[in-house]
Amino acid sequence: MSAPRRLPTRVGLALRRFRANRRASAGLIVLLALAVVIVFPRLLTARTPNDVDLARSLTPPSAQHWFGTDNVGRDYLARALEGGRVSLAIGLAAMGISVVVGTVVGSVAGYAAGYTDEIISRGVDFVLALPLFYAIVVIEMLFHPGTSGLVVLIGLTTWMVVARLVRGLVLSERETEYVQAARALGAHGGRVIVRHVLPNILGPVMVTASFNVGNAILLESALSFLGVGVQPPQATWGNMIIGAQTYLFNAPWIAIVPGFLITITVMAFMFVGDGLRDALDVKMAAPR
Repeated sequence: MSAPRRLPTRVGLALRRFRANRRASAGLIVLLALAVVIVFPRLLTARTPNDVDLARSLTPPSAQHWFGTDNVGRDYLARALEGGRVSLAIGLAAMGISVVVGTVVGSVAGYAAGYTDEIISRGVDFVLALPLFYAIVVIEMLFHPGTSGLVVLIGLTTWMVVARLVRGLVLSERETEYVQAARALGAHGGRVIVRHVLPNILGPVMVTASFNVGNAILLESALSFLGVGVQPPQATWGNMIIGAQTYLFNAPWIAIVPGFLITITVMAFMFVGDGLRDALDVKMAAPR
């Protein structure tokens, strides 16, 4: 007799569903390829992002300069790779802060319930109602906190959606039998949340995190474009577009390159997020 066929695990089913999603797979391939070239820029160019050569100012794309040069003759491919490294680092770090803060706040609100939940939830609603983008602009103009400060500002102004999601999930999980059993055995709230609740809500949190990276990149790009984000000569995709306004018609690649990279990167994160959401959906991923 042949051995009984083993049913795929939940992780195996999720991976299978993710691979079957063409957009999600394409998005992941784009992100991996982008990560490789921005970490190892020498794979594409030997030039450095801040080498000025006024004799080659506004050179169109060619075999020597694949993405052309900017108004002071800097290689635009090298600038784009350096800008991608900074923009992605800011997006990922800000996402980490927002997920940690949102998960902690949402977990406390959902598990404590009652007045604690009410106070925290109203506080989250109040923060959501604030014009946070303009608050970041004012803080950046007044205090110039630098790249690290920008990461913290973006992270601390994007955690509310995570908090509301986690709160709802924890409210649902706290009524399950395994949580009730853990509480009956004397486990304190922090242990129950960390050991029993959070592992079961990681899927939706991961999906939200992937979307938050794209949103953080867009926010950083908007701030840098306004001149209150990362300052030149440090390249980011946002501040690379600043100089494009003057040369939009005679050197359009200055705007097209960073704009295209921002677009495909954010779309890739969105596609991966959609794929994770479908792959981690228990109802859709259940074996038949």
